[in-house]
Amino acid sequence: GGVSLISFRWIVKRSRVLGFCCLTTTLSCAFAASPHPPTVVAQLTVGPAAALALPLYNSVAMLGGFVGPALMGWCVQHLGGFGAATSFMGGFFVLSGFLVWLLHHIMLRDGNTKSIVSGSALGAGCGGCRPDSSAAGTSSDCVEAAERRGE
Repeated sequence: GGVSLISFRWIVKRSRVLGFCCLTTTLSCAFAASPHPPTVVAQLTVGPAAALALPLYNSVAMLGGFVGPALMGWCVQHLGGFGAATSFMGGFFVLSGFLVWLLHHIMLRDGNTKSIVSGSALGAGCGGCRPDSSAAGTSSDCVEAAERRGE
């Protein structure tokens, strides 16, 4: 997706239709590769920690909506137009893909997060409480079930 966005400035000069296809490819890669982030946050936290983690995640996510347009405006003014600014964003897209790949491999090595990354942890909303546990679905039941499993 990042490579597609970086090449957008040259592709759109040749054809607007191909430029549109380039942007569509970029967005498809961005949305297809990522799970629903609040679900991941809920799986990584248990009980009272989720009460802090989810609003903290939302605050950081909303910060992007404030900083993003200002950064794009700065890039357009200082890099000479939208083409260079789009390539700059594509570079960040490639960097974020690398960081996600790196985080995935770090989480695979950690025993506490390996089940989340490998896809063997089921359930969300109460810290990844698995349906095969005896938890009834409340957060205190999920905490108790996690303690019984040794998590």
